[in-house]
Amino acid sequence: MRNIQKEIDRSLYSDNLPRPKPDANFYTEDANIQYLMRRYLPEKLQEWADRELTRFGALIAGPVDQRAFFTDGEGRPKLKKYNRLGEDISEIITNDGYKQTVKEVYESGIVGYLYHEIPELNEKAPYAYSYLQGYLLSQAEPGFFV
Repeated sequence: MRNIQKEIDRSLYSDNLPRPKPDANFYTEDANIQYLMRRYLPEKLQEWADRELTRFGALIAGPVDQRAFFTDGEGRPKLKKYNRLGEDISEIITNDGYKQTVKEVYESGIVGYLYHEIPELNEKAPYAYSYLQGYLLSQAEPGFFV
């Protein structure tokens, strides 16, 4: 007799996710987000934002999405509850790809540019810029930007 629950338990969340094209870019392929960028960002930021969101869209659709595919399947975080001596350490172990994604996303200014000036522009980014980055990021790592 077929045991559907066992099949579900064995399947990976990422089994049914389509893989993006090798040259995918979540920003340049989405006319709506480009419209929102032009509508909600000040005109003086738009050229810079368009360039940065194009770069970020390629990063998210490429390496970040590939790492997310692995993290959603085999690379899920694990809890290491005890050390060799039986002491409670409650350490969360994440894969190296996830750590790389964290590094790249935060280096892109998704949070920092809200509080620190953008070096090229000598001003802070409005929240709308961070939301646009979060929208792109959520296409690969939905739980990352909350």
